[in-house]
Amino acid sequence: MDSLKGINVQALGNWCLIPGKRKTTEQNDRGTDVLVPCHKGYVLLNNSSFQDEVLRQVLVSLNIPTPHRECTFSQTLGDMVASQQDPVRLVQCLHYHRDNLKKLHIVQCKAILQHLSRLDNIDKLRGQSSIVNTIKDLPLFTTVNGTNVIIQKPLTEVYIVKEPWNLTKDGIDSWATKCGCTLLEENNFTSRLMSFLNCNHTISVPELYCRHILPQFHHLEQNHHLTHLTYVRHMLRDDPKCPFKYALRTLEFIYQEGNLKRADCFYSPRNRLCEKLCDQSMLPPYPFGNAEWNTLMLCAGMKETVSKDLFIKFAKQIQSNARSSGMTKDIREKSREIVKYLLDTEGFCKNAAFLETIKSIRFVEPYVVQQDYEEICPQFGCENLIQFCDSVPQSLSTLVWTNTPILPWYVHTNWIGLGILSEPPLLKVLHDTHNVCDSINKKIQDKKRKTEFKCACISESVINDLMTKIYEYLQEHCLGHSETKRMLSETPLVHIREEEICVNAKQVSIAFDGKKPIPPYLVEIPLYYGRYKELFQFVGTTDSVTLSQYSEVLLRIQAEVKSNILGPDHIRDVLTALRSIMTLLEENSLTDIERSMKEVDAIYLPTSEKRLAKSTDVVFVDKPKLRSRVMQNADPGILFMHSLKDCHKQENLILKLPENFKPRVLSSIVQECLLSSTNNTKQDMKVKQLGAFLVSSRFLNVIQKIGKFSDEEFQIYRQRLLRIQLVTLSEITTFLTVDGRQIPDTEALQECFYSVEKSEPTLYFVANDQGVRQWLQDVGQKLFGTLSDCLDNKIAPEKMRELVDYIDNPNRFKKYCDELLDEEENDEDESLAYFPGKLVPLGLHELLKNEITLLKVGDLVVYQRFDPLIDGVESDTSTRAEFIFSRIVQILPAASSNDWHEKYEVNVGQGIIDTVDRLRLYKVRYPETSTTTE
Repeated sequence: MDSLKGINVQALGNWCLIPGKRKTTEQNDRGTDVLVPCHKGYVLLNNSSFQDEVLRQVLVSLNIPTPHRECTFSQTLGDMVASQQDPVRLVQCLHYHRDNLKKLHIVQCKAILQHLSRLDNIDKLRGQSSIVNTIKDLPLFTTVNGTNVIIQKPLTEVYIVKEPWNLTKDGIDSWATKCGCTLLEENNFTSRLMSFLNCNHTISVPELYCRHILPQFHHLEQNHHLTHLTYVRHMLRDDPKCPFKYALRTLEFIYQEGNLKRADCFYSPRNRLCEKLCDQSMLPPYPFGNAEWNTLMLCAGMKETVSKDLFIKFAKQIQSNARSSGMTKDIREKSREIVKYLLDTEGFCKNAAFLETIKSIRFVEPYVVQQDYEEICPQFGCENLIQFCDSVPQSLSTLVWTNTPILPWYVHTNWIGLGILSEPPLLKVLHDTHNVCDSINKKIQDKKRKTEFKCACISESVINDLMTKIYEYLQEHCLGHSETKRMLSETPLVHIREEEICVNAKQVSIAFDGKKPIPPYLVEIPLYYGRYKELFQFVGTTDSVTLSQYSEVLLRIQAEVKSNILGPDHIRDVLTALRSIMTLLEENSLTDIERSMKEVDAIYLPTSEKRLAKSTDVVFVDKPKLRSRVMQNADPGILFMHSLKDCHKQENLILKLPENFKPRVLSSIVQECLLSSTNNTKQDMKVKQLGAFLVSSRFLNVIQKIGKFSDEEFQIYRQRLLRIQLVTLSEITTFLTVDGRQIPDTEALQECFYSVEKSEPTLYFVANDQGVRQWLQDVGQKLFGTLSDCLDNKIAPEKMRELVDYIDNPNRFKKYCDELLDEEENDEDESLAYFPGKLVPLGLHELLKNEITLLKVGDLVVYQRFDPLIDGVESDTSTRAEFIFSRIVQILPAASSNDWHEKYEVNVGQGIIDTVDRLRLYKVRYPETSTTTE
């Protein structure tokens, strides 16, 4: 090897070329030969190179493999192993065998560190960047507790404690670990090495306590707390510059209820007021309340004077204790003591900010009302402490005891700044009135039901006296306020002694005018309440009984019975209410009815099953035969209203109710539909004769005269009559529907039926051989009712019957018309203008041309409504084409390229829009002459 000086031996890497020997601790062990890789020569330690005997013995005790003795004669190999001359390789060797270092004693560790701390070694180590962390990772450093540790820990601070014998060692290692620091004992012989390692931060014991131990006292195990605090107490000096005082101010060192607290959380037991008002949680626990700890506790911030903040603290503490423990005797005494102290302390009374703070703290003992009132309604806030703010003095207790705290007798009302109410607020009085009246009402009802056996019976005199006070105050102070009306309108304010009930003012009327009261739902005001008439009227009592009051009776009965069948007592009350309602509907105008029902939410009416239901959910039977047909074999799902014949001879008076309360009418919700009809229409001269009669100008003019229609109205009604088609069939079958669904088992044969399909009104008749008179008797009801409907019922069906009776006697009809119209009638239409729906005169038929290119939106054109070749019967050759005037509304685009027939939307009269083919639209074209065009 010495001959290869020019070669970098370490470059040989993993080549195991360096011989060594490993020995055990046994005496006769000659060792085991080993070969070490060239780049790890530091694994071998040349013990003989160390001149210091003590250090050499320490290193020998580590049993680190040594180089072969032949290597000691080779300079090349000697430089590659750990030796005294190379501290870097020595550190690497010790780190490689660091597990062996754990068995060293403190003195042995100090010997190694002292060797590394030599100036020449420090100079050699300084050139290696990673050697600092390697040294820190050696378990050679001694803590204040005499433990050898490494100091290469992440986020760990190293402190060298001066005079470590003055430090209390109990639990200090555990504390240091939790705080992320290492406390080493001071060693002057290794100071150079510690500076090299940048771990030369020395700290005194007082500084350690002030900066680290006390601020992080919570990391110290609890069983060691008192030992360290006793040490601090002994070191504490009566010196303003003492560093312990500031540290103690922020120190959480007093263990209570599972938490560490600062001394400023407690009050000095040496202060008399503190001792009386503080509970145990506010006084320092043992032993910190003892005299020997007083100096330390005061330095740490324990409170000893009753300042404003301390007073607030006491008040809040009393409030908290009362909330958790209730109103105990001890709390009452403390409350009385602190309140009297407040009232007697002049400095407190004049401090507005202080009073603003304490006025909302609940630390005041409340006044308790007399037992009679307590039995009526529980007192508000008497089971806990109250605050000054928004409380009233004892003198006002009878008006607001159910919702307002009442101050004790020894609290003066002339204090400004505490928010004491000198007069009860309106809302408080109203709420109290509601609470008291509601409670009295419930107790009276419970007494009647004999369920309130556990409570003492309320004296009638107590109720009368109390209600008298309430009525007097309300009438004097609360009238004219909207809140009074809003809050008391639903309050059982009126106590009716004779009936032993309480009702709200809206259930009371001064006069019934022959109608009957219905106690307990509706009563007459007693005479002894005459002086309070103004009060009761203001909150709902009426001068005379109204529809809304009887509606309220039905509402209250329904709330009791719900969906059940009405019993005898309830039937009696319902009948009484309905009789009065029907009478009022008969007596009042629609305007008065609307006004009376303005504030009613719903009115309930009896159903056919003797239950109560909302009026808008029931159906009034205006046609009993229709109901019989509807109810023939199945349940139609219609909630029928019970007959009101027991209430009034005119049942339909109930339909005078406002629209939002009016029951539905059976004939308006049940529709009759054509189920089937034979396709073979049959000729019936009676029907044809009727059709001609209905469109005759004489009949139409008589209609205008009788109905007193304006020209505009007449044109509308005329068009309606003209549009009616009369069709004769061999048989007609209809069925009934409701809400768009068919009612089962309602099919029936009809002699006459009116239907509107696709905007085409049609009257169907069954063809027969009857004479006109007999036929009109059979179909008259349907026929004349339909004609009257077309005229909006402005001409009664009976009058229509009178006119149609002339169908088979034109001479008598002409005489009738002459007498009625006082002029000769003619069959010509007197209207000069043409309008949609008007028949085209026969003289224009030959001038009609199918000129589609001339048509545009808005034009008045001729529409061929009936073409006998297309729409007529093949065997009937006498029927003429029918043309009417129409107005073009829209030109529809062709559906496809193959569609040669354009379609138009046209107005055919009465606003009815039809879609027609272009081949049925014409314009009037006059023959061209030499001087004129179209």
